[in-house]
Amino acid sequence: MAEQEFFEIRQRLDQVDVDELYGIYETMFSVKIHHGGHFTELPGRVYVDGHENFVDLFDPNKFSVRDLDLVLFKLGYVMDINITLRNTVYYHYLIPGSDLDLGLQPIGSSYDALNFLEHVGMHKTINVYIEHGFSTVNTYFCSPRSLMLNLNDRRNEVGTEQEEHTLLDYGDDELFGASQLNDNYVQHSEDTHGSNDVEEGDNGTKNVDGNADGTKKGDGKHATNDVDDDNDSDFVVEEGDEIADVKVDMMDYLMNVDADVEDFILDKKEDDELIKYDVIDNEDFYSGDESDDDATRVRKRMLRQQRMLNEKKSIFYVGQIFGNKKEIKDLITNLAVNHRREIKIKKDDNTRVRAYCYGELPNFEVDEDGVYTQKKEQVNSSKSDETKGLGPASKHVGGRGKIKDPDAHLCPWVLYASKITNTETWMIKTLVDEHTCLQTRTVSKCTAAFLANHLVDQLQENPKIPVVAVQEQLQRKFELGVSKMKAFRAKTKAMMKIYGDYDVQYGLLRDYCTELMKANPGSTVKLEMEPATDPTSSTRRFMRIYVCLGPLKQGFKAIGRDLLGLDGTFMKGPYPGQILSAVGIDGNNGIYPLSYAIVEAETTETWTWFLECLGDDLDLVANSNFTFVSDRQKGILPAIGNLFPYAEHRYCLRHINENMKQTFKGKAYKDMLWKLGTTTTKIHFQKAMNELKNFNKDAHDWLSKIPPNHWSRSHFSGRARSDVLLNNMCEVFNGKIVEGRDKPIITVLEYIREYLMRRIVTVLKVIENSSKILTPTAYNLFEAIKKEAAKCIVGWNGGDQYQVKEAFGEQYVVDMRLKVCACRRWEITGMPCKHSVASLWFMASNGQKVGIPESWVDKVYHLSTWKKVYNFKLFPINGMSMWPSSSIPTTIIAPRYHKPIGRPKKARKRSATEMEGITNGGRLSKKDTTMTCGICKKIGHNKRTCKGQGESGQVQLGHVHSGQVQLGQVYVGQVQPGQVQSGQVQHIVSVFGLLSDVLVMLMLLFDMSNNYPRNQISYNLPPNLQTFYIIQQFWTDYSVIKECLSGRAHEQI
Repeated sequence: MAEQEFFEIRQRLDQVDVDELYGIYETMFSVKIHHGGHFTELPGRVYVDGHENFVDLFDPNKFSVRDLDLVLFKLGYVMDINITLRNTVYYHYLIPGSDLDLGLQPIGSSYDALNFLEHVGMHKTINVYIEHGFSTVNTYFCSPRSLMLNLNDRRNEVGTEQEEHTLLDYGDDELFGASQLNDNYVQHSEDTHGSNDVEEGDNGTKNVDGNADGTKKGDGKHATNDVDDDNDSDFVVEEGDEIADVKVDMMDYLMNVDADVEDFILDKKEDDELIKYDVIDNEDFYSGDESDDDATRVRKRMLRQQRMLNEKKSIFYVGQIFGNKKEIKDLITNLAVNHRREIKIKKDDNTRVRAYCYGELPNFEVDEDGVYTQKKEQVNSSKSDETKGLGPASKHVGGRGKIKDPDAHLCPWVLYASKITNTETWMIKTLVDEHTCLQTRTVSKCTAAFLANHLVDQLQENPKIPVVAVQEQLQRKFELGVSKMKAFRAKTKAMMKIYGDYDVQYGLLRDYCTELMKANPGSTVKLEMEPATDPTSSTRRFMRIYVCLGPLKQGFKAIGRDLLGLDGTFMKGPYPGQILSAVGIDGNNGIYPLSYAIVEAETTETWTWFLECLGDDLDLVANSNFTFVSDRQKGILPAIGNLFPYAEHRYCLRHINENMKQTFKGKAYKDMLWKLGTTTTKIHFQKAMNELKNFNKDAHDWLSKIPPNHWSRSHFSGRARSDVLLNNMCEVFNGKIVEGRDKPIITVLEYIREYLMRRIVTVLKVIENSSKILTPTAYNLFEAIKKEAAKCIVGWNGGDQYQVKEAFGEQYVVDMRLKVCACRRWEITGMPCKHSVASLWFMASNGQKVGIPESWVDKVYHLSTWKKVYNFKLFPINGMSMWPSSSIPTTIIAPRYHKPIGRPKKARKRSATEMEGITNGGRLSKKDTTMTCGICKKIGHNKRTCKGQGESGQVQLGHVHSGQVQLGQVYVGQVQPGQVQSGQVQHIVSVFGLLSDVLVMLMLLFDMSNNYPRNQISYNLPPNLQTFYIIQQFWTDYSVIKECLSGRAHEQI
């Protein structure tokens, strides 16, 4: 069978888009290999202590179990693929959508492989689990064609009839699921030949020359060593120092022995546990030293045999040893949670650990007829009875000794471990591994800290998983009750394990800075602390940090554009602050982050400090002709003005529009502002300003206060080789790091550095696929310019100047010697405008050697320059444990916490411009718009939801117009005293008490019966509702008049 060589092995953290990968290879699939571990017991089976790898590009037409052995070989499990495997291995695959309890299926034969391939069509990634040495999954031995095969399949050297029959039975199909190191034979589970070589284990499984659990007797690999600290030869031997023992092949001898004799040999091997193979295990601490006396040596040997028999069968066993007490307590916690037992540690000191099971006992019993009945509560004997011996005063339960209350916690499970004298070794001395209690869904050992350890891997892959989903997954996994709050605490602790502690990371900043500068030479990292009030203090409070990596500094200088965008964004963690950044633009009009800093706030002081550090890295001086783009943040204007007074400072046009919209709303103002910003000549700019003045003089006056050299292309210089009007480069960068801004400080810095490192790799992939002279974006822009140039008409003066006419009558002069055009686009951007391109074509038609138009484009846009920029790559750094320790004696602590007002906000507040154009079902949505009521003229509601929020006096009695007040919505307070116009009643004498009430009511009734005003609403109502509407108006007016009479006597109503 030909070996499959096309597959690729990758690590678990390597990101691969499976859909994209198999868009090319549609019929192939991947396998997620779980190796090096073992399964836990049912129920809730999990694969622990193992590793994970992905193997891609398996061909289903050539797949066999042989390929899995090749994978193990490449993973380092064999010395030579043509010689040997290190252990017997068993392959299982997990049916997609199933769990490990019920979904494991074997891969031990061609029949199993065909079943495995049935799932490949719907699922491109299948999980495969590997057991080494023995198998605890009974389904493996149910495989109809399971077999054990050695990789050393030297058919020409095998001469027995049995082996020839075996090979002929399968032909070239060498599918197998278990490979054995020291056996040169093939054994079928269904084969009748050589059946005497197969033993029946205790669990009914068949094994070859081994125990029931699948391990070979005498295999020292699975043996746990006895405590022997006096022997200096007990030391781990590295792989390069392993002893290459010769291989002794005894299978020919065993296969030719008479059947009765062979049975006797195998029985003798099982009875005699002291006979072992002479194989040296370099992974075992035991040295075989005979320096101890006979009694000690025999005891240690018996303990080793005890451990060898029990270490794979149960979590705990008598004689088990540990390096420290924490290992014992962790195993007790795992046992309690996985088995759902209420196990508690009763004794925990420096030399002892004792744990009991406090589970609830069954509250029923079986009577003589076999019927379950409720247990009767036992009446405790009185103290006098116990004194007289009439009742049991104490009882031995589960090795606990005598307890005072015999009826409490009668589950016999108990574990006792102690520290061996004069050693640092712990050993289990007592274990009663029996439970009579009921399993429970409330286990005290199932704490948030325990659950957090099981969430780390999942949260690394999906950190945004909701707490409710975490709660459900934990309940299904452990079959225990997990509250939402416990799930939240577990997720918080797990996230802290992943990203680190907020306070602790400040103390590691100096070590991080040292490692960062060591990995990236030429980097600038400046760390500043708050002034110390006590010079003798051992702590210093963090203030700010600045980072400019060396490769980015070199790459920015290679771009050739003296332009940087400056912006700040807020931190989201418990320690508020600001992330300041300086971002450039590369030749493809992509962002190129140069430096970043974390400061306490956006102020003139912090911006001045940041720009000083930036100027030192770029060798900028006070008279440098540099270009900055900003949003006019707090403090940035005076900082740039003081440090770089000759620098060109552009304001983001979008933020100017945001400020303008507060007073001058509407699309017309936005279009006029954009027209003013995009004009490239001062003449066109002045014409556009006159148009704005004629449209709205106030808007013109407001905009005139901002100097046009900060926001209009007509006043820009050409030294930046860019006509950018917006600070989008910083906005894009802030959007990329938004996921890391709520992390601890080192995690934030590492998030930014890793993003920059990965971005360089991504751009390099794009560069590899580019073959034009210009960068992809520049190529598209220049193609559009050439398309417009074809519409121009060129006239020549016989020298270096050309007269170019556009289709609409515009005319510009181009000077090819100076490389300028009257439209100024070539001067501002460095890319020839349409007038220049038309002139180049005219020159070429006259026989002048001008080359292709792309050669006249500035070097900034060339692909070669783009490649040079990204040849400066960021270097990775080591993990925290590998960082060099700082020699500075003081420790950095977190800054002072200033609690912000209100609930912390995660999302950025969107501007009005970003909310434009929102539609809902074909209609423009009114979300986030200001509404004005048509009745009370107040903002915040409309007339349908008006409840009389307006001031009194806005509605006069009898003058309510149609649509302003609906039936049943006439409210008190809408009639103001002094505005009552009820016909013949003009003044009412102020009378107190009952006389005033009667007088007012009679006058209103009289007036209503004659000429009480009716508006359009009352006439549109049915006759039976008109009276009700008039009475409602009467009652409202009566209430107002009565209130006025009671408050102010002799006053006009």
